[in-house]
Amino acid sequence: MILPVSALPVELPPAFLGVSRSATGKLWRDRLDARGAARALAIVQRYQLPEMLARVLAGRDVEIDAVEDFLDPTIRKLMPDPHTVTQMETAAKRIADAATRGEKVAIFGDYDVDGATSAALLAWHLRHCGLDPLIHIPDRIFEGYGPNTEAVRMLAGKGATLLVTVDCGTTSLEPLAEAGDTMARDLLRALRAPLPVGKADLESLINTDSDARDCHRPTISRGADGVTSGAFSSSPSSRSRSSGARTADTRGRD
Repeated sequence: MILPVSALPVELPPAFLGVSRSATGKLWRDRLDARGAARALAIVQRYQLPEMLARVLAGRDVEIDAVEDFLDPTIRKLMPDPHTVTQMETAAKRIADAATRGEKVAIFGDYDVDGATSAALLAWHLRHCGLDPLIHIPDRIFEGYGPNTEAVRMLAGKGATLLVTVDCGTTSLEPLAEAGDTMARDLLRALRAPLPVGKADLESLINTDSDARDCHRPTISRGADGVTSGAFSSSPSSRSRSSGARTADTRGRD
C-alpha cells in the first residue's frame, strides 16, 4: 500500500531554546545556519561574551574582527575617511594653517538648513582653535543666494584673509574672483551643484557631486554640513604648512 504524501512522517528541525510551540503555536527555529553558528562560537571564545549576545551579533552579520567596534562605537570610527573626497586634504591643511597663523576667517553661508548648520559647525571649530571668524548669511530678499561682490568686499574690509563658502558659491565666479583679488588668500568653497563651465581660480575644490559620479571614489556626504564636518575633522592630522594659494570649497548638494 502506498501512503499519501501527507501521511509520510516529516522531520522537524530542532526547536530553538526548546520552544516547540510558542504562544501563537509556532515552532521556534534557529536563525543561524552552520556558518553563523560557527561565527557565534568564535565570538564567544575570543571576546568571552554571553552565547546569546554572540548569536545576535552573528545573526546581524557582524564579522569577528568588528565586534569591539560594533559594541563600542565612536563617531571617529564610524565616519568614513574624509580624505577619500577629492582635494579634502588640501582644504584641511589650509584651515589648519589659518588656525596656526591666527588669520581672520570669513564664513559665507546660506539661509537654508544645511547652509546654516555648516556655517555654525565651521564657526564652532574655528573658535575652538582660538579664532574669531566672521559669519555672513545673505539676506534672501535683498542679496539673494550665494556670494556677492559687495559682501565679499565688506568681509575683506574687516580683515578677512580666508573666505570659506558653505552651501553656496559654485557659480559665483565674479564674487570669488573679487575674493581672490582682495584677500590674496585661499578660498574654501562648499560645492552646491555641478560645476559650471567656467571656474574661479581655485587651488582646491571639494566637489562631492563629482566624487559621487565616480564609482571608485566613495564620498562621505553630499550635504554641506557633512562635508564641512569632514573638512575640520581631518584638519588636526593635516597641520603641515600649505603654500598660500587660492581656494577650496566645502559643500554638498541638497
